[in-house]
Amino acid sequence: MDVKKSTAILDDSNSAIKHYPHCGSKTKRVALIFNWSSFDFLDTARIGSETDVANLKQLFENLNFKTITIQNINKRNFDSFLLNGLSDVVKGAKCLVTVLCSHGYPLQGSDVVIRLSQGELMSVYEILEHFNNHNLPELIDVPKVFVFQFCRGNKVFEVTRKPPSGGGDAACNAQSAASDIVRPYSDMLIAYSTIPGYKAARHLKDGSYFIQAICDVFAEHAYRYHIEDLFKLVDSHVAKHVHQTTSVVSWGFYKHLYLYPGILNNIAPNPAALDEMDHDI
Repeated sequence: MDVKKSTAILDDSNSAIKHYPHCGSKTKRVALIFNWSSFDFLDTARIGSETDVANLKQLFENLNFKTITIQNINKRNFDSFLLNGLSDVVKGAKCLVTVLCSHGYPLQGSDVVIRLSQGELMSVYEILEHFNNHNLPELIDVPKVFVFQFCRGNKVFEVTRKPPSGGGDAACNAQSAASDIVRPYSDMLIAYSTIPGYKAARHLKDGSYFIQAICDVFAEHAYRYHIEDLFKLVDSHVAKHVHQTTSVVSWGFYKHLYLYPGILNNIAPNPAALDEMDHDI
């Protein structure tokens, strides 16, 4: 996988939106990849998911992440890892990416349950709770990115034609005052392969379209765009291949995160690089 390398670190001193501290190749970054491809008592194997795992592993290793892959774990062992092993694995990390790939089923609201290896179901919000500031204080102020590849319902995306003309939506940003009190949830960016109520498409040979897009986009553009813009490109990439809408949710993720592939910690920020690297998509 050819991952383009960064040549400079952006300077945020004159920006209203600050950047998460640069964590280059000499700093610990962790990628956890959980994949469920086969299930007891079910004939619905997730064919093609092995390609997703191989591509993700290669991507994050090229992005200088310590990559840990866990496949077809049952609920008892998954609970044990989240309660007893997670803290040790991520200790000292300055950036964490967690990927979960499985079958998914909708709950009331926006939550989803995913299928584990012995047929058990587990709520996504229950999983996210283990990563909050109360349960994982080691990663307070550390960016935590979640990538979820699973269905969120049974609806199938249908083609909708664009009207002859349309207008744009106005953006509204709110910024809270500084406080000594740490919020229960912050610094979390959650990327879903689809929107509530809809399926997520997967190719039987090439893997999930969402994971394919992440690997292609991050390899090509992580050297210049922050991660939220990368996921915008991912959505555009997915839309070129399947009629599927991705979704990215921010839980207190109020800074820009640049992955800077290939950059070492001893390279100083370059204000002039802003014009070169940070372009609108």
